[in-house]
Amino acid sequence: MRFYGLCSTPSDGGTSGVVAVNVPVWCFPEVIDTSANPTTPNGSVTFSACCDPTGAPFPISTFTPSSTCTLESNSVSRIEGIAFCPNVINGPPVFYTPSPGSEGPQTMTATYAGDLTHSGSSATFSLQVTKRPSSTTVSCSPNGIGHTIRCEATVIDFPYFVYSCCNPITPTGTVAWSSSASLIFRPTSCTLSDTNITGTASCIATYRVSPNPGYQQIVATYDGDTDHFGSSSNTRVVG
Repeated sequence: MRFYGLCSTPSDGGTSGVVAVNVPVWCFPEVIDTSANPTTPNGSVTFSACCDPTGAPFPISTFTPSSTCTLESNSVSRIEGIAFCPNVINGPPVFYTPSPGSEGPQTMTATYAGDLTHSGSSATFSLQVTKRPSSTTVSCSPNGIGHTIRCEATVIDFPYFVYSCCNPITPTGTVAWSSSASLIFRPTSCTLSDTNITGTASCIATYRVSPNPGYQQIVATYDGDTDHFGSSSNTRVVG
C-alpha cells in the first residue's frame, strides 16, 4: 500500500509535504496486490493523523467528507491489482485540514481493512504543518510639514486572499512602529483589532512630523502570532 498527501495550495505543487494550518491536504492512498496473480482489492481505507505534544490526536483537525473512503478500481490505467481511494476521476476526494495551533510534524496514516482475498495493510505520510504567511501594509495621512500623522497598519491572512482557498484565520498580536528619524509614536506599538473584512486586522498609531523638511520612512512590523508568520511594510511621508 502507498499513501500520498497532496497539498491543495499551489505554492509547492502538492509534493513537499509542507502545508499551513487550515489548508486542506488531499489524502490519496493506493492499495496494490503484489502477488504473482494480482486481483483488485476491495473494501475501505480509514485515515488518522497524530499527534500533539502529549501524544494525542489533534481534536479539531478534520477529515472531510469522512475519515473513511471506499476503494475503486484503477479506471485510468486499467491495471489489475491496483485500487485508489477515491478514484482519480470519480472522487470525491478525502481532505485533511490541520487545525489552528497544530503547527509542527504530523503523521497521517491510511489503514486498509482488507477483504476476502487481501490482507490488511497501512501506510503513512509525513506532514510538516507550518504557520500561515501574513502580509502587512501601512498608510499614513495627512502628509505634510508640521502635521499630526495618523498611521494605520493592516495585516491580512495571506493564503486566504492570494490563493482564494481555505478557512481564513484573522491575524492577532501587535504591530511595532519605527521611523528613519527621531519621531515619537503614540503608541510605539498597537494591538490588532478585527475589521469588517474577513481575515484582516488593523491598528493605528499617531505622531507629529518633524519641523525639518524632508522625507521620513515609516516602518510597521508585525511580529506574528500562533498561526501566522510576521511581516512588515513601510511608507514615506513628508516632514
